[in-house]
Amino acid sequence: MAQPTSRQDIVGEIRRVEQRYERHVTWAGLTTAQAKGCLEFSLPSGYCEWLVVQPHSIWWVSYDASDGGSWGPLGVNVIGYAIRYRDDIVTAINRLRSEQLRRSSKDNAYANRK
Repeated sequence: MAQPTSRQDIVGEIRRVEQRYERHVTWAGLTTAQAKGCLEFSLPSGYCEWLVVQPHSIWWVSYDASDGGSWGPLGVNVIGYAIRYRDDIVTAINRLRSEQLRRSSKDNAYANRK
């Protein structure tokens, strides 16, 4: 198995295991869940996904709140895939987070004032 190097590699490794969970949550519950994540990706249409690293597992979580998305009586349908904690995946996540932070700092005019 090759070392994951991109977001797609990480998500592919997590989804490959097929431990899939599905739950309808309220907007408040969704906000709480997203706050625990990192490397969030979202589209204006209402699609969103993020990664969560926990002590014993790593999750890829997504939802589609668009008009054609998946809704239930309690709110939007959130889908998550989980795998056991793996150092190689956490290393890749941390590397991507560092790159993301560097890019956002580079584009921040206030942070770049001398």
